[in-house]
Amino acid sequence: MEKSISHLKSDKTGLLLVVVIAFVYYVTGKLSFYYTIDNMIVTISVFFPEGFALASVLIFGIRVIAGIFLGQFFLALTQGFVIFPSFLIAISNASEALLALYIFKRVGFDIRLLTIKDIYTFIAVVVFILQPFSAFCGSVVLYLFDIIKSDEISSVFFSWWFGNLMGQLLLTPFLLYLYHNYKNINFYKLIFISGALGFICYSFIYLIPLENSSVLFSITIIPLVMLLSYRYGIVYALFSIVVITLITIYTANNHIGPFSVYDEKTNLINLNFYILAHILIVLVIGVLFIEKNEALKNLVNFNKKLEQRVVTEVEKNRQKDRLMFFQSRLAQIGEMVSLLVHQWKQPLNNLFLMNQVFYLNSKKKEITKREIEEFYNDSKTQIKEMIKTADEFKDFFKPNKKKKRFCINDILDHVVELVVPVLDHNKIVIQKEYLCKVYIYGYENEFAQAVLNIVNNSKDAFMKSSEKNKKITITLLENENTFVLRIKDNAGGIQEAIKKKIFEPYFTTKEEKEGTGLGLYMTKLIVEEYMNGSIEVKNEESGALFEIVFSNATPPQTSF
Repeated sequence: MEKSISHLKSDKTGLLLVVVIAFVYYVTGKLSFYYTIDNMIVTISVFFPEGFALASVLIFGIRVIAGIFLGQFFLALTQGFVIFPSFLIAISNASEALLALYIFKRVGFDIRLLTIKDIYTFIAVVVFILQPFSAFCGSVVLYLFDIIKSDEISSVFFSWWFGNLMGQLLLTPFLLYLYHNYKNINFYKLIFISGALGFICYSFIYLIPLENSSVLFSITIIPLVMLLSYRYGIVYALFSIVVITLITIYTANNHIGPFSVYDEKTNLINLNFYILAHILIVLVIGVLFIEKNEALKNLVNFNKKLEQRVVTEVEKNRQKDRLMFFQSRLAQIGEMVSLLVHQWKQPLNNLFLMNQVFYLNSKKKEITKREIEEFYNDSKTQIKEMIKTADEFKDFFKPNKKKKRFCINDILDHVVELVVPVLDHNKIVIQKEYLCKVYIYGYENEFAQAVLNIVNNSKDAFMKSSEKNKKITITLLENENTFVLRIKDNAGGIQEAIKKKIFEPYFTTKEEKEGTGLGLYMTKLIVEEYMNGSIEVKNEESGALFEIVFSNATPPQTSF
């Protein structure tokens, strides 16, 4: 009897959930179509039901598929479609939800979105699998029932793909984070902060007559949402973007601001890219902050355990080295974010230029299917380049667990590639002089970190130097039976009084808030303890020279 009552309650809960999902899907769909270009089932504007549906199926599983189907079915009917096309479109959306469940389960996706890997997996699946599938199925249905003509298929496909894509990238992460963190969220503060940011956005749009969306992108919201993500958490930043999206759609529809100066389709494309840039930056930077906080928590726990378990002086020193290694990595997260921003400037500029070219072509002539596909492929390439760049930074700060044989030349090239944007910004030239190719057995990422510490030390020295022709030279040469790496600058050198102390832990000439004094100490530890080498520093000519000697390096033809 008790089992029957429990089963009945479960059935009622499941039915109520289906009804709620269908109702919310329908209402958000009508809201999306209210501001669309034409009165049909396709919109290039942000299609909110897709984001809600994907979040629902990832949280509640297969039992909400019926709700998604019903919501889409009645939405299509009220948009002027007859029963059978409405039924097929609803089937298409329900199939997309099932496909999402299958794919995310197979790739080991964590719906809490706590890591960069989960963010990139989510974006890739949505952009390259779910929405192409949905757009294809929907376009076929519309074509088979003569709702669209053959020459409209490519345009409808693009609009379907782009609108649904924006809905899922905008709303799904916010709902997933909200679901898993609602106990820790102050909803009054969430509404107040998001409302205030929305008011600022509206004020900029309404009061400042800017016609270039890139200018608005540069000076208004992104710094504020990044600050929100850092200070309060990613939920606050994502909800603020949802509010900003509604405001920008509203202002564009009312012919206010930079997203109302062209034709409606171009305005919506510009608006979508504006919002897309916010979403990508907040998701990536927000998750980096999450990982940073997790690392800090782990560090605190490690310290507590360390104090309890230390039994010998040798063990204390070993654990101290590990602790400082973590502290050194955490201290450089800020520099990593700065480098990442520099690396992303060019892809973002490319996206903007492609957008402008697309608009100009649309004014001169009717856009062909080939041009749309080229625009889609080119923009996809730029987004993938941004994702690749972020992956490189993530891998760079991931410690190696096992020693392996690697090429020093390749690591030096990688480090130079990462720091060039910041060095260029500070008008510092970096030169490479490889007189040989060297392989070494050790920890690849740790060695890269050691080189980066030395280069950063030279960069900081230039900040206090009056030298105009700032230059850092990296030289790799063979000297008898050893290989030598020299990193030299012309920043004035190191004072003799402190030269012997620069490799000591916690010694720094910077202000307390600017440095930890661990960078060069960790460099010495990595070189001597993990790489079986030696390091020393001396003043030469007009600057400092760091010299690293490797005793276990091998020429390229040697193998282990």
